[in-house]
Amino acid sequence: MKVKPPDERTFELKVKSSLENLAVIRDFISDSALDSGINKEVVDRIILAVDEASSNIMRHAYKDRPEGVITVQISVKNNECVVTLIDNGIGFSLEKVREPNMLSYLKEKKRGGLGIHLMKILMDNVDYSSIDGEYNKLVLTKKIN
Repeated sequence: MKVKPPDERTFELKVKSSLENLAVIRDFISDSALDSGINKEVVDRIILAVDEASSNIMRHAYKDRPEGVITVQISVKNNECVVTLIDNGIGFSLEKVREPNMLSYLKEKKRGGLGIHLMKILMDNVDYSSIDGEYNKLVLTKKIN
């Protein structure tokens, strides 16, 4: 007998912007997504995208200051998993981030700078908004079966 999952499941976590909390965020996403019935392969993709987003917030929005707060929300409804990350750090313009030229990136042996590109590959939708002086909100959406 197959049990129908609830229409929507939502979980929330608030952590300080310390790099040590990346593991806490990964575990939170993993536990919440797996408990919601999402298969492990999809969960791993979501975790990687959220890990990139979280580390970007810590490094860039909060400039490695560990006292900042990151709110991580995960909502699973129908065939979609939505992860929202909210911070009060320095915002940026997602539109100004260019697609990397991977051939020159690899040829020049660059490091870093691929986080947003990776999020866009792993997730079905990446949406970012910033209200200057108030908050930044990144919404990562993944279709699930």
